[in-house]
Amino acid sequence: REFEQGQVSCSFCDNESKGDTCRRCGRPLCVIHLPSVWQRCQECESTWLLQRRVRPVDKYLWLLSVLVCVGLYVYFFPALRAMPSTGGHRAITLGHPVLDAAVMAATASYFGGKLLVGIRRAIARRGFLKEHT
Repeated sequence: REFEQGQVSCSFCDNESKGDTCRRCGRPLCVIHLPSVWQRCQECESTWLLQRRVRPVDKYLWLLSVLVCVGLYVYFFPALRAMPSTGGHRAITLGHPVLDAAVMAATASYFGGKLLVGIRRAIARRGFLKEHT
């Protein structure tokens, strides 16, 4: 296609780019390929997905969360053993304080790890969106 002087075509198709560009890499984009506010062009998004798979830090954040919860569990274990058996009418418990604490520690480590990974991914995504190539 031929456009008026000074007009450029979209990087992904032959449509006219009316001055819209990717906020990360600067590629000219048409209205069809213009991304939403929290996204970038197709190339930048595919780069993000490829880089995201390479990050092994997530595994270590989960491990950190589990180790903290296990450490707290081991630290408080003598006090838990000394507690009387729990239970009774309408009590949400397994009947033994040690088992209750183990279930709570496992649940806390799961959600703690999920929170840490989510925060790390949000920070990485924010840095990626600001980065210019």
